[in-house]
Amino acid sequence: RPAIQLIHTFPTDVSIVAIGTPAAVSCYDAPQLFQLEIANEGTSNIAAGSVAVRLASTGANIYSTTLNNTTIITPGSTEVVDFPAVNIPNAGANDFEASVTLAGDGTTYNDSAFFTSSTASTLGTPIATAYPIIEDA
Repeated sequence: RPAIQLIHTFPTDVSIVAIGTPAAVSCYDAPQLFQLEIANEGTSNIAAGSVAVRLASTGANIYSTTLNNTTIITPGSTEVVDFPAVNIPNAGANDFEASVTLAGDGTTYNDSAFFTSSTASTLGTPIATAYPIIEDA
């Protein structure tokens, strides 16, 4: 049966809708590309440069950078913000927080996201160094 969902739409509302990260576990010996896709959930255009997009990491690697959107984001559309030089060379878990800030944002519950990425010191197939001796009886 049909249903109607009432949604209060604000004139100004930005959200994080997707996070692009490198492989789940890897040896990151070079800067990595992370991407945050932000969306205009409101009814008014969002001006270029008005959204502060922050990516921060704690844990094995400390990182924090804030960039801004580069284009006008019309209602219902998105923009991908690239963080191309994220250095995470230390082995271990990296706890990331992604957030957006926009003056007059009517809804803040969709302004942040959290995720974990792991960095390995080495990757490869385990090699057995000793073999048991099996003799015929």
